[in-house]
Amino acid sequence: PASVSVVVGNSGSSTITTAVSGGFDAAIGLTTTGQPSGVTVTFSPASIAAPGSGSSTAKLAVASTTTPGTYTITVSGTGGGITHTATISLTVTSAPVPAFTLAASPTSVSVAKGSTGKSTMTTTVSGGFNAAIALSASGLPTGVTAAFSPTSIAAPGSGSSTLTLTVASTAATGTSTITITGTGGGITHTATVSLTVTAAVAGTYTISVSPTSGYLYRGQSGYAVVTITGSGGFDSAVSLSATGIPSGVTGSFSPTSITGSGSSDFTLSVSRRAPYGTFPITITGTSGGVSHSTTLTFSVY
Repeated sequence: PASVSVVVGNSGSSTITTAVSGGFDAAIGLTTTGQPSGVTVTFSPASIAAPGSGSSTAKLAVASTTTPGTYTITVSGTGGGITHTATISLTVTSAPVPAFTLAASPTSVSVAKGSTGKSTMTTTVSGGFNAAIALSASGLPTGVTAAFSPTSIAAPGSGSSTLTLTVASTAATGTSTITITGTGGGITHTATVSLTVTAAVAGTYTISVSPTSGYLYRGQSGYAVVTITGSGGFDSAVSLSATGIPSGVTGSFSPTSITGSGSSDFTLSVSRRAPYGTFPITITGTSGGVSHSTTLTFSVY
């Protein structure tokens, strides 16, 4: 091409083509003028062999010290006492600067005392950046801790990490600005997360059973799933019990208690002497003096 763009420290090329007429028969030597400091031009082949019709590739090597800009290089072809010229427009550009960006999403997090909140840190690289980026947090108020997963973004440095903010029950309510710092390849960038600590929410739980009804024949066993669903930061153990089980039938829970939220298999085993009929069984969850119940109705055939 007549125009070539090259980043400093790299090279580009242009093809020089000659055509002859009128019985011209001589080799054509190729030379250049006008190239800036730090740019060298070599031809392959160095000349066009007789009769003079052909092409040669001009390689333009640009040193890292070359000043960016646009230059006109004149290519001279000389042979048989004749000289002709052509021009190459060379644009030298600066090498891209390795860099990365750091962003947080969301940038504002509200967390109740005794709970946790999360924000995702995302890094994006450019300019050939290739390094691991270590993450850290500063500006944490008393009673708040920060943890990153993963703790750093692996090379080449583009990725994400989850920031978990754990707020102790003793932390003061209010809003703080937490600074997240990413460091890698000799470069440091920061992002901020606004943390609002609110009063603790009274934890509670609900209890449910599925299915809520069914039947079993004498000599059979079956089970239902009892589910504890905690809310408001509830994380206490809930003990499970059952009442209303008829004679000849046994009931058992696995596990016998649930911490926070979870489920337990409630197994009913019916002996061959169990009475026929329909029986409501009350399943109760108890935690810290607070109890909640649900009902399972089953029939024996």
